[in-house]
Amino acid sequence: MIYLKYVTSNTLGVTLDQNLTLNQHVSSLSRNIHFYTRALRHIRPASMAAILIASLMESRFDYANSIMCGISASNINKLGYSLSRILLLV
Repeated sequence: MIYLKYVTSNTLGVTLDQNLTLNQHVSSLSRNIHFYTRALRHIRPASMAAILIASLMESRFDYANSIMCGISASNINKLGYSLSRILLLV
């Protein structure tokens, strides 16, 4: 039996696999956003949290926007869930 190694490449902050899908990138982006949303929940006042959300998370979403054309529905759902968690903080 031959086992194939799952190879990914991280170029300019975007992680691609051998099939050029963004599954790994979306997973790591969702994981990072979950970490930041948990950390920013403890920041008061809320206006400071909103500024930090805008600076930390919006840039992560917008960075690879142009290459996310045509991604799978499951990845779109993951990103939508992450965005909804961000909006709950604001």
